[in-house]
Amino acid sequence: MIVKPADFLKCDARFKHWGKVFTAKDFDENKDNGYAIGGKFVRWGDNVSLNAGEFMVCAAETGSRGKHSYDYKLVVGGPTARVIEPEDPLWKEYLAARTATFDETIVAKAKNNTLYRMGLFAVWLAIQAEGGEVKTELPVYLSKVDDEALAAELTSRGWTCEREPDGGHRPESALVEMESQAESDAWAAEAEASWAEPKVVSPEVKAIRDACLATSKRMAEGK
Repeated sequence: MIVKPADFLKCDARFKHWGKVFTAKDFDENKDNGYAIGGKFVRWGDNVSLNAGEFMVCAAETGSRGKHSYDYKLVVGGPTARVIEPEDPLWKEYLAARTATFDETIVAKAKNNTLYRMGLFAVWLAIQAEGGEVKTELPVYLSKVDDEALAAELTSRGWTCEREPDGGHRPESALVEMESQAESDAWAAEAEASWAEPKVVSPEVKAIRDACLATSKRMAEGK
């Protein structure tokens, strides 16, 4: 749908006002505040095609010259652009599910900043569109785990641990390659499993899922 930031939020010409179009892939959870949202800035009165799988955040400062602050709106793209309001059932579902979906550090960032919270919503929606897999924590690389802690965990699971004379350390480059391949294999297996066992989702989430997958396919084809 063709939209512009001015369609969703009033601005005061004396102060800053802007829009930004982004996708879930543009969100960098390691950054803070609004810097976590990548994408492309849009001038206030410019029209932009907001497709399914795309989002637009609108921001405008309001108030007096001595005291003013930002107001925000989050718009979900598609055949009909949808503004996500605090009372929206989809937004409430996101707030209720984020603790079980994301690492606690990420959740803390979302609680403390509106723009970060909106960007994370796009990621959560993409997860739902792909099957709703819950990720309770960030990946843990075994090379980063303390030797004693790792041995204790394996022993508790019935394994017998014995340290090699040289510590069993491989060259760093080889280790990085192995971790990268393991992570890639894990994601591939997860994706295959999610396609092999489709989950029952609401018609609304299914429509968003199909739109996100179509957008991802176009991006992969360079269209």
